[in-house]
Amino acid sequence: MHPSKRRYRPYITALMVFWSLGITAQDDRTFPNVSAEFTMAWPCIDGVNGPYTVWEVITYSAQPSVQHLGLEWGAFGSQGGRLAVDGDRVLLWGPVDVYVPQDSIVQLYDFGLAVGDTAYYDYYYTYGHAVVVEVEVVQVLGRDRRRLELDNGDVWLEGVGSLFGVVRPLWMTPLGCADPVYTFCAEYADDQGEAYTWCSNIILGVPNRTERVLNLAPNPSNGSFTVRGGSPGAPYQLRDLQGRTIQRGSLMGGVDRFDLHGLPAGIYLFHSNNAVVKVILE
Repeated sequence: MHPSKRRYRPYITALMVFWSLGITAQDDRTFPNVSAEFTMAWPCIDGVNGPYTVWEVITYSAQPSVQHLGLEWGAFGSQGGRLAVDGDRVLLWGPVDVYVPQDSIVQLYDFGLAVGDTAYYDYYYTYGHAVVVEVEVVQVLGRDRRRLELDNGDVWLEGVGSLFGVVRPLWMTPLGCADPVYTFCAEYADDQGEAYTWCSNIILGVPNRTERVLNLAPNPSNGSFTVRGGSPGAPYQLRDLQGRTIQRGSLMGGVDRFDLHGLPAGIYLFHSNNAVVKVILE
């Protein structure tokens, strides 16, 4: 979904959120409280350009912030957008690319939702309300985080947002592009002042009852590598950055060995266990 090919929704006002005002301190759990960078790679193809990849990078910085409606808003995106944390909620104040128009405020996340609650209306896949089907607490880097699974396959994790992209709740109908690949890195300082960093190679491996952590090594490689931690019989796909499937099959589980010496050097994406691992061939 090339940014120039996405449209403002005519129904954006339906997403407006009103809440009781009150200043609440942001801790390190709800969202990055120092800075972050979110990268999306959109594999696209059309009759004029053929296959191509659109890179979309969204940065966030908590400071310097501005005061508005009793909240502190950090900088989000490259067009003057703002983001604030209000308790369990993450709010966006536009403009933010084509997702949120000028001077509009929408709710991006609410980590206080319970099973059965509506998270958002999914105009990307299901054209229906995405409903929370599971809430659990997981540990990442020794910190408890709430993890919300939605009935459209989306997964939210406190401190990150959607594991499919930071603005996943606002995605619109794709026009000529495949699902994106998402990477994430952020800096935090917890309530004890301890600084630490999270990146997607940690976050995307958060296990639940049905998922396992994938460990691919060596990476980079010359074409030979192993994948550990896959579920026996789980399907996998290896794709290039244009979204083309290079190889597919099922994992044996335990240790799976791959030989990709016939492929050109570059970056590929290994999909399995609801996770995506970047494969670098040298």
